Amino acid sequence: MNDRIKMLEDALDHIKRIAGMARVPTKRLDWIAARASMALRGDRWDNSYMPYPKNGNAGRARIQELERMVDKLLAHCGDPECHECGEAVCPHGEPLHFHHDGCPACDCPQPSLSTEAPNEQKGSEATNE
Repeated sequence: MNDRIKMLEDALDHIKRIAGMARVPTKRLDWIAARASMALRGDRWDNSYMPYPKNGNAGRARIQELERMVDKLLAHCGDPECHECGEAVCPHGEPLHFHHDGCPACDCPQPSLSTEAPNEQKGSEATNE
């Protein structure tokens, strides 16, 4: 029986060390390490100390829901710089989110939405000089 207890203690210690050495710490790994540490100390697990980790599916479902909403918003009109879509999609609520010069609130340039080919643009710029 003592050999089995020693084996289980070694396994818990290994789990605790591996969970604590993760390159990217997460709540789930913290929970695993804390649970293993408490078991090694002989403490009873108190769920109020650190509740069970939440299932990650809820977050994924919310992301998918938001992606569907964005797709629906962007499909409602043919305007690539739609102010309503920009305001709905921009994390800062900026109507000019899809402006061809980029979103002023996000400070991120948007790709050019021009329908002309790059060579045609250069040619037309050359003739305007």
